[in-house]
Amino acid sequence: MVYRCINSFELPLVDDDGYSTEENSPVGCNTLWELEEESAYTLTGAEIRLISLDEAGFDWIEISKDRLKSNFEIVEE
Repeated sequence: MVYRCINSFELPLVDDDGYSTEENSPVGCNTLWELEEESAYTLTGAEIRLISLDEAGFDWIEISKDRLKSNFEIVEE
């Protein structure tokens, strides 16, 4: 499933071990993201992992279902 960000927001950057780097980066409006459905595991403990389909500053993000509902729309099922 592919999602488009409809409300920009910021997320903390994390390293490869899931620890905060104390920096934030924006998730921009109109960026495209694909839901990673193969694995139930997330590095940060969040509910959902999205993989960037754009040069969005993040290769992937992990967010809650609530944040997905309020900041993204489905563009391809």
